[in-house]
Amino acid sequence: MEALFQDFRFGIRLLWKSPGFALVAVITLALAIGVNTAVFSVVNAVLLKPLPFPDPSRLTMLWVSMPSLGFHKIPFSPSDYTDYVRGQKSFDGMAIFENQKFDLTGYGQPEQVDGARVSASLFSVLQVQPLLGRTFTGDEDRPGKEHVVVLSNGLWRQRYGGDRSIVGKDIFINRQPYSVVGVMPPDFGFPLVGPVDNQTPARLFVPAAFTPTVLNMRGAMYQYSVVARLRPGVSIDAAQAESRILGPQIRTNYPAEVLGAFHNAELGFVVAPYHEAVVGDVRTPMLILLGAVALVLLIACANVANLLLARGAVRQRELSIRVAIGAQKLRLFRQIFVESWLLAFFGSLLGVALAYVTRNFLLALLPSSIPYHGNIDLDVRVMGFALVLCLVATLIFGVVSAIESSRTSTRQVLQESSSTGTSVRHRRRLQGFFVISEFAFALGLLIAAGLLLRSFSTLVKVDPGFQPDRVLSLTVALPRQPYAEANQLRNFYRDLVARVSALPGIDAAGLSSDLPLAAQETETVHELDGHKVDSGTPLPIHRSWVMGNYLPALKAPLLRGRFFTPEDLPTAPQVAVISQSMAQRFWPGQNAIGKQLKVGPSPVLTIVGVVGDIKDGSLGKEPMPHVYTPYLQERDLLVGHPTWNGLRSMNLAVLARSDPSAQIAPIQDLIRNLDPQLTTTNLATMREVIQESVLPQRFNLFLLTIFAVVAVFLAMVGIYGVISYTVKQRTREIGVRIALGARPATILRLILREGGILALWGIAIGIGGALAMARLLRSLLFGVAAVDPLTFVTAAFLLVVAALFACLVPARRAMRINPNSALRYE
Repeated sequence: MEALFQDFRFGIRLLWKSPGFALVAVITLALAIGVNTAVFSVVNAVLLKPLPFPDPSRLTMLWVSMPSLGFHKIPFSPSDYTDYVRGQKSFDGMAIFENQKFDLTGYGQPEQVDGARVSASLFSVLQVQPLLGRTFTGDEDRPGKEHVVVLSNGLWRQRYGGDRSIVGKDIFINRQPYSVVGVMPPDFGFPLVGPVDNQTPARLFVPAAFTPTVLNMRGAMYQYSVVARLRPGVSIDAAQAESRILGPQIRTNYPAEVLGAFHNAELGFVVAPYHEAVVGDVRTPMLILLGAVALVLLIACANVANLLLARGAVRQRELSIRVAIGAQKLRLFRQIFVESWLLAFFGSLLGVALAYVTRNFLLALLPSSIPYHGNIDLDVRVMGFALVLCLVATLIFGVVSAIESSRTSTRQVLQESSSTGTSVRHRRRLQGFFVISEFAFALGLLIAAGLLLRSFSTLVKVDPGFQPDRVLSLTVALPRQPYAEANQLRNFYRDLVARVSALPGIDAAGLSSDLPLAAQETETVHELDGHKVDSGTPLPIHRSWVMGNYLPALKAPLLRGRFFTPEDLPTAPQVAVISQSMAQRFWPGQNAIGKQLKVGPSPVLTIVGVVGDIKDGSLGKEPMPHVYTPYLQERDLLVGHPTWNGLRSMNLAVLARSDPSAQIAPIQDLIRNLDPQLTTTNLATMREVIQESVLPQRFNLFLLTIFAVVAVFLAMVGIYGVISYTVKQRTREIGVRIALGARPATILRLILREGGILALWGIAIGIGGALAMARLLRSLLFGVAAVDPLTFVTAAFLLVVAALFACLVPARRAMRINPNSALRYE
């Protein structure tokens, strides 16, 4: 141990005497270790961190499946949930929940908050206890009981000032008194972001309290998510096997007319770990980013290895003399290894500090669709990862340097010139190998960034099917009190559209149950022109209820027929406007105007217009067939449904003559005049909606581009160091060439050719790895092939240019060598 401490002290003194070398090596490692640690902290929070509930491995999510209708994983209906709970034996407990928005009044300004209707069993399934009070009892989860609510910790502190006496008091939700029975702890958040449905963290919770009418509505209201906790010893596979048995049993409870409407589809259920449902589609991009920064670390290690090899050449004579006077090679190996570890250690310390800053930067960039629970901290696991990186870096460049420095014959080093000899040639070959590796890794990152850039460029140029410029959107949701009746809802929204349309600077205004890029309601076509649809050919479509000039406000192209008019009232014939893809699918080569179809339980609809396809999901996906129906013609039962809020919350779309943001204040004032307690949410221009929809792709592109730039820069530094070392070792040779008449351009070509050959070897070797990395990116690409020739050629060309540029400085230095000085150089 005493000898080891001596090695540490001696290593620190050596690094202190070579501050330039030490600083470059430490900064290079800090940059690589810092970004690796920062990205791993995000990956840890998203992919590796267990869910924030006790015994999370037993938590599962369940979905309904009707494969023959094209529905592989859809939310539950209340009736299917209650039947499943009665029949299952795999779970300790099950809970159902649904996101909803609630209007809060009293205790300050009216506010609309995200909440959830949940079964009383939710909190026991999650095994969480409230900070104050209690959660719901089974009796409170029944209709007709006193209204109760559980508050999230954030809402309790923000709106009610953390008042501990709030338990037992009434607050007004949707203009009705609710008694506060509990407040959840600060670390509790539910639902978790990630699953497709019901993934908005709730700020308050109310009982689901399903009525008998709702529980008997089979084949409807597929809008609830289900979470369950496995019994000890029961596996996911066993629960899934039980679900395959329960599906046909529960299907027998469906009325014959509902089964006919569903084309006698098979009913099934899907069970999956809750963590898997939360992680969803982000696993692949997260792992790709982690792999990308790992390549940056390897490039940085190769750079430091080259620095150590160059420094080892300077110290070779010193080390040989020490061996000659009795030092053991094992002791020298250990000393050089300790010096390498010191570099990695200081680089890791600085890297962790850099990771802390970078982590905050990554948090600001993270799209809201990427799930993570709590804070993304530099916890024990992350710090352990940084320690592992330190050890890996030491092994990569430290062992190589130590072996190279201790392998050379002492007699050979003491006899040969510094510019000749096998040790110099071997060292140059080893340095060349590291440079080639750097360029191979950099090529993979550069190609990956190039593919994502081309993909993103193609994605943002996709025609969304409407004109987003000058369009403002916002959401207005009407509570059940005082808007209990369907006509009250119709009258309010009709008045709202009329008043907004009359505002100065408004060209068109309308309402819709959803907005572009966010279709919500999926139904199936039952009849076409009076003929029932073949049960083996399900026709799923998206449906939107609209009012006023919604489609003209979006400037949706009218291809045939007309838009809706004020004459399309409940007493008039039931009409519909369909999308172009729907017309082509159902009536190919025909004029769809005047055709008839039946969707769900609605009456027969006559088509009066065909509009261009509007993107109803992500920009990168083809839109489904879409039908638009007048809000005013919908049945009272659906508009004023006692539990379904699909037609209580409507989205206002406004086409302004100039800046749409200037219309926000007048529209909000107008809504307050109609009802002072109403709130508006989701205020955004449609251009902002489109930009937000591509945030995940922008995030991936931004980070991979940064990593690629860093990788190319480090590769340039590496080849610069090697070529500079080569020029120094070949000073005598270059001087002789100049003395014999070599022109400066000849010397320039000589040096650039050496650097270019290294770069070309790296590119050639890196093509295979680049192909593999490009294929991993296939799921993230849109409109560009994983093996895109233009991207590959451009990336290779940029790397060659970067290599030649890095070699230019040592090449110019070689051109200016004085032959007289060179011939005396040793």
